[in-house]
Amino acid sequence: MTPYFFQIKNKEQVLYTEQFLLNPRSERQLSFPASVFNVVNGGVLTISLYRGSATLTGLSGPIANPTMASQLFVPQGELLFFKRANSMIRVEISTDRVAYVVG
Repeated sequence: MTPYFFQIKNKEQVLYTEQFLLNPRSERQLSFPASVFNVVNGGVLTISLYRGSATLTGLSGPIANPTMASQLFVPQGELLFFKRANSMIRVEISTDRVAYVVG
């Protein structure tokens, strides 16, 4: 079995991680709550999948550090997607003059 590491990030902020083992030619479906995308203003999120070496099977505990993950795991795939803002913000601007002078 080969260890894999699944990660969702907003820029460098890790929002969700999961580690699992897979046999060759096997499939795995991942589900996670939408609450892991707690990005109020929306933005581009990155989903990354890494494959680890066989020596990592004895590793215990989560690896949430992106630097550590990049040193221990080989990138297998990446997906970028845009998450809309949690709510729409309405902004109204009114001026106190008809025209403004530069300076």
